[in-house]
Amino acid sequence: GTHPDAARPMKAHVISTASSDAKNSLARELGADYVVDSTDAHWPSAVRKLTNKRGVDLVVEHVGGDVLVKCFDCLARSGTIVTCGATACREVKLNLWPIFVKQQRLIGSYGRNRADIQATLEWAAAGKLAPVIDAIYPLAEAPAAFAKLRAREVLGKVLITP
Repeated sequence: GTHPDAARPMKAHVISTASSDAKNSLARELGADYVVDSTDAHWPSAVRKLTNKRGVDLVVEHVGGDVLVKCFDCLARSGTIVTCGATACREVKLNLWPIFVKQQRLIGSYGRNRADIQATLEWAAAGKLAPVIDAIYPLAEAPAAFAKLRAREVLGKVLITP
């Protein structure tokens, strides 16, 4: 069996990516231990340097496309990538050799089931969640809100009110 200590939560070190100084600051405010510049084509090398070349155990990725492919360059042996989005591109070309040799995993997560939604609403009601809201737009200004999203100028979420 598994030793009970294996279930004890471990302290995780969080590495985030950011494409601007403002996003870097936000990531640090939200608790990231390290932030790497995602506009640098070699950002996976910065992640490997931060982990003494070992790589990370878990990546939560929301962009898809080339970002997903580069996440494998950051991943440790037996590491896992959970992908929750594909805004950059839905199709990627993967080199399977390092994935099976290093016994890595890619998991898709749509992130919506009744239990998760209920737990999230309970946390929100209890004040355990602090959403990061960039801006609130009236419905008539929805095109401006979407333009800000497409320009990747958003720090957090954008809300549109009816």
